[in-house]
Amino acid sequence: MSIYLQFAFSRHWGAAGSALAKRAAKVFTETDVKWTSLEEAAHAVFSNWYILLSVLSFGCAFAAYIAVLGRVNLHIAYPVFVSASVILVTISSIIFFGETLRILNILGIALILGGIVLLTVK
Repeated sequence: MSIYLQFAFSRHWGAAGSALAKRAAKVFTETDVKWTSLEEAAHAVFSNWYILLSVLSFGCAFAAYIAVLGRVNLHIAYPVFVSASVILVTISSIIFFGETLRILNILGIALILGGIVLLTVK
């Protein structure tokens, strides 16, 4: 599998994990979960499919990240992965949760993209 495909796979699943975690948190606030006992807390967590899917997504993202790290220097891979995650999570939050961006947010994304370009230039 190409390194670019592994990178895209990792970031896709990382962003999906974040979106699912956000949805899991929303379920908790909508259902007013009481955390009075360990049994009730465990039931609340393990009956929330969004949490389980989030953990699975983050696991897939981490496995792909490890595969990429075997072929790319860490000082390049980590900032590029984190930056791409910020951008993908921002896009996901707009699409799935109706969040809005201000002009400064867009400028921040542009600066992140510029940083990625500078990091990857040989």
